[in-house]
Amino acid sequence: MLRSTLLVLTLASTVVGATLPGYRSQDLGRLEIEPSDLRTLAAALSLDGDDAQAAHAAMNTYRDAITEGSKTARTEIGKHLVKGAAELARSVSARRAMVNSIRDSIDARRRAGDFTGDPDAMREAFEEAMADAEREIAETREAGARLPGWGEAFTTQAQLIEAWYAVSDAQLQVLRAALGEVAGENRQAAFEKWWLDTTVDHGIVRGRLAGERLDPDAPLEELGLRKGPGLAIVRMQWRADHAKLLAARDAALRSLPLDAANAIERGKIDLWRRAVERSLTAREAVRDHAWSGVQERSLFLGDADEAVAYRDAAIKLGYPAVGRRDRAMRILRAALARTDLDESQRAMVLALQLEHRALSREIQEHHLAAVLADEGQLLADQDVARVSVFFPGQKFNARGTPQLAASSAERKKFTSDTLTQLQSVMTETQWLQLPGTRTQPVRD
Repeated sequence: MLRSTLLVLTLASTVVGATLPGYRSQDLGRLEIEPSDLRTLAAALSLDGDDAQAAHAAMNTYRDAITEGSKTARTEIGKHLVKGAAELARSVSARRAMVNSIRDSIDARRRAGDFTGDPDAMREAFEEAMADAEREIAETREAGARLPGWGEAFTTQAQLIEAWYAVSDAQLQVLRAALGEVAGENRQAAFEKWWLDTTVDHGIVRGRLAGERLDPDAPLEELGLRKGPGLAIVRMQWRADHAKLLAARDAALRSLPLDAANAIERGKIDLWRRAVERSLTAREAVRDHAWSGVQERSLFLGDADEAVAYRDAAIKLGYPAVGRRDRAMRILRAALARTDLDESQRAMVLALQLEHRALSREIQEHHLAAVLADEGQLLADQDVARVSVFFPGQKFNARGTPQLAASSAERKKFTSDTLTQLQSVMTETQWLQLPGTRTQPVRD
């Protein structure tokens, strides 16, 4: 209940705070090249003192221009609000304070003895108070969305955002020209390679989807497996291709505010849905190319064990939820750590652990496929739902995530089957003493 209320609060703040959908103010001040990148530039070009100082000065000038320019842009964007939005924002702040005080109020009643003898009363009182808060917040959201002029205000904001991005792109090109001049003709190839590597590295960390932030070379470094000229060639080509996909993704994300303003001005939620799905398709292209990079590099690892270790490390890095050890495996390990198992029990638990580990890889592959298939749609549904209040009378229908649902059911059954077998091997006392096996609270 609390989590859903906080979500509603977030939505309410978005509406009445006049934040244009698709606009993140922090993105305006993002640096594509940072002064700290001087270290890698100096190493790549073997810069001497004067050249290093000139490069650093150019980087600092770029940083200052982006920092100050983005502040001005944010101020200008913030000036274009719908009349009445500020008052509604204050109303939301008051309701947020009310929600934050609910738990304290209920706890005070508990200490005063209001719920003594009735274990369900406190839960019911909390749920009732939260339902009232949700209702008031929903009414505030709807009132904010009904204010006239959102389309016009958002269109102006989007145009200002677009204009600022043109300025920031020009500043980046000024920096590139200045650094290219420092490099000189003899070091242009090394400079271009450094520029590609640095901008790709910065672009990778801006992912939203699982796997979008994956650098397929990172697990190689972690495992000490980067070797041979073949991998070096693969890396260079992959990064060149990845840079194009990152640029396409960023272009799609930059267009979102204008797409949102157009959809709200025209009152067509499907325009916003299509824009969101285009941006997520661009993100998926980045994510899928990262995973194809993992598969490509695996082919260059001659040792099968190394290839498996590399792939597992890549999954752990890019898809931590997929590679996480499940509850059954944790309980199996706890069971094997017990000193009161007889030889027969220990042998059976060990065999069950080996079987579970072997089957886990297959389950993991199914879950990875489900994430790749459905995560983008899940995020698209969330993004459309957040803005649906601006389209009164138009029903929002989530597309759904059937493969993720099927994967979740499969993983739950897999865990349950293993634990059922483990329970049959152990005594009741041993089973109840394992962490995570109790289904009912134990009271002193």
